[in-house]
Amino acid sequence: MTIVYSSSDPIANGSAWSPKADIASQLHWQSAFSSALGGKTDFIEAGVYLQPPKFSIQNLAPAEGGNLPIVKTFADHSYPQSACGGAKTNLEALMNHPDIVQYVAKFKPEVAAAKAAGKPIVFGETNSATCGGGGISPTFGAGLWIVDYVFQSVILGYERLYFHHGMLGLGRLKGSGEVTFGLISGTVGNSPYSWWGANNVFAPYYGRSFESCRLPSQLTRQALTLPRRLYRTRTTSLSSTRRAATLPHTPSHQMAPSASLPC
Repeated sequence: MTIVYSSSDPIANGSAWSPKADIASQLHWQSAFSSALGGKTDFIEAGVYLQPPKFSIQNLAPAEGGNLPIVKTFADHSYPQSACGGAKTNLEALMNHPDIVQYVAKFKPEVAAAKAAGKPIVFGETNSATCGGGGISPTFGAGLWIVDYVFQSVILGYERLYFHHGMLGLGRLKGSGEVTFGLISGTVGNSPYSWWGANNVFAPYYGRSFESCRLPSQLTRQALTLPRRLYRTRTTSLSSTRRAATLPHTPSHQMAPSASLPC
């Protein structure tokens, strides 16, 4: 399965898409946007590759050359597992500490390439499994995975992790093996990726809350807030890592701005 351009896409100019073509395209767009904005620098998130090494920061960063001042950050996308095309997910494997360490370590060359270029690197999109999470995303196990995964990523050198919240579309395989996406309305709280809905807060939120409290502030810790009513009533059992957390919370418009997470 591929999620790249084909020769029929206008951006490919009738040729097969390749790392070389992708780099040329990125450099072109970087320069075009910078020029259109009066020579603006330090604003592009470059790369945005899904699980290298074929398409990678390792290849892009050295090619940036005179475009490097335009780049603010480099980014990868990261999903340890896939639910696309009927693939099966495994919660126990997702939570396994040696597996987490081994998976994150694969991105070490990406971090090294960004560091050599003098730029930060982030996971611009990440979560447990592609194509909706495969039933493992809204579980206590995924909440525990988040803690370990974020720590390992920060230790390696990723400065931020942007978790996929809700879905704009569901992947649908075509005969060619490519993926198309159709828009879905009303996914807030309905997507397996969501950390909260209209009436509930789900387990992955608490994993993120825990590690956010434990990371030093200089590591760009994301400030999280909870409604006062939620963390007064936050009691549940961790007896099953497969059980989804559905704890009550007040609607977002009732959240008290001063109700910081009690670290």
